[in-house]
Amino acid sequence: MFRVLFLLLMAVSLNAADAPVDTVSWTHEANCTASFSQNSFTNWAQGGTNQLSWFATGNGKLVRESENSKWKTNLKLELGQVKQEGQGTRKSLDQIFIETVYTRKDSEQFNPYIASTLKTQFVTGYNYDTEPNSPVSAFSDPLILTQSFGGGMKPYSWLESRLGLAAKETFANDYTDWTDDSSTSEIEKSRLEGGIEIINSADLKLNGHVSLKSRLALFCGFENMGKLDVDWANDINVKLYKMINMTFKLQLIYDEDVLAKTQLMQVFGVGVSY
Repeated sequence: MFRVLFLLLMAVSLNAADAPVDTVSWTHEANCTASFSQNSFTNWAQGGTNQLSWFATGNGKLVRESENSKWKTNLKLELGQVKQEGQGTRKSLDQIFIETVYTRKDSEQFNPYIASTLKTQFVTGYNYDTEPNSPVSAFSDPLILTQSFGGGMKPYSWLESRLGLAAKETFANDYTDWTDDSSTSEIEKSRLEGGIEIINSADLKLNGHVSLKSRLALFCGFENMGKLDVDWANDINVKLYKMINMTFKLQLIYDEDVLAKTQLMQVFGVGVSY
């Protein structure tokens, strides 16, 4: 049922262009960044390790707005690798994230919404602490879908907040550590959690050279109200010169069902942005 709701949301979003042009406005935004670095040493007395690294990111936003409603879809694509002498090629960055939110404009303070998100990755991920390295994830394995409805507000032009009831679905095929319930004898390949979701999203631009995108997602399941899932993603982009940009990414995740520790990822790079 929840997957049907997600597909319905996406379909309506794509077909919204059929609405009358005199009552609907469209805005869109896209940004792509590619960063690359390489180190090579031959007979270098001071020592050193040959290394090749790259990452590419893409962010897109499409907004359909009318007098009575607003439909916003966000897309984030990220992929990066590091090749180091003696270690081979390893993944450094990998994410597919889609979020679509439909909001009714009933008041200036609090407006009803319905939303859906999708999270997965492009390529296989490995645990490099084992020998041989063991795979722990792959494309659509796991696949995380969240559907929610509730009320939201926009206290500032750059800040949006919403609170609602949510259903969080996690699907796995080969890597069932993401979905299996250790208290049962069977191996579960899916997990459904109902709960309360709080989302705070910031999209701020300063002086035309610095942009900040931040999304803090909190989820509290009904079965264990003392447990809080946290996903806080921050992206800072600084325009240095024309198409040359500096990128800083910081993401903090805490999900006890996956790992009972705080996960932290930090990426910094300078590259070409368009």
